[in-house]
Amino acid sequence: MPIIGAVVVLAILASSASALRVNTPFVPCKSQVTAELFRPFSKKVWDLERWQRGAPKTSTLKAYRGKLRCAAGPGHREAIEARWGRDRLRYGRLRHHMQFCRSGEVITGRVSYFNGPASTTASGTPVSTPGLALNIVPGTEAGWLNSTTLRWMDMARAGHPQLGRTTIEGHTTVLPIIDLGPHQITYRAIDVTEAGVYQLGLSPTAFPTDVIGSVKLLPPGCI
Repeated sequence: MPIIGAVVVLAILASSASALRVNTPFVPCKSQVTAELFRPFSKKVWDLERWQRGAPKTSTLKAYRGKLRCAAGPGHREAIEARWGRDRLRYGRLRHHMQFCRSGEVITGRVSYFNGPASTTASGTPVSTPGLALNIVPGTEAGWLNSTTLRWMDMARAGHPQLGRTTIEGHTTVLPIIDLGPHQITYRAIDVTEAGVYQLGLSPTAFPTDVIGSVKLLPPGCI
């Protein structure tokens, strides 16, 4: 047989083998999958509340490919791929956002609260506003008066304050940084306004002064 003819025959056999593998009885389709039937599966795989999970398991991806192979026609196959892609993209964006929002620095130290004596804070914000001040190196003046804390005052004055997820005695809320302090002589790290105390669900009359609290600095766009 001429070489060219042999190549043609081999190509035909290879093509036929591929076709047989697609329709092999070892991987039969129990039923045809429509785009509507596929929707709940995709929604469950890319459930936004499970963003910490990461990528789906290998068995889940195999199940997806099986459903795609058993699509009820080209139109349904395209719709299934589109649905999977949209749900995966939305999941990926949320996961990236949440990981980014967890990247902020955490400041811990002794806590206190204040309600004056001035009517406004160093940022010009009324002292009656829920907020806080941070000394990032407790016991030092440089801890509350430095380029970082001054930048926080600029941000507050501009209406875009640095936010901190504040936790004291198991009570947590998000508060803006609106003032400078606490003073170094107190050796405290976190000073909350009286309004901030109430927002935490605590009472000024029973505020746990000098317990250890924490403030997680939130990146922009994270609450």
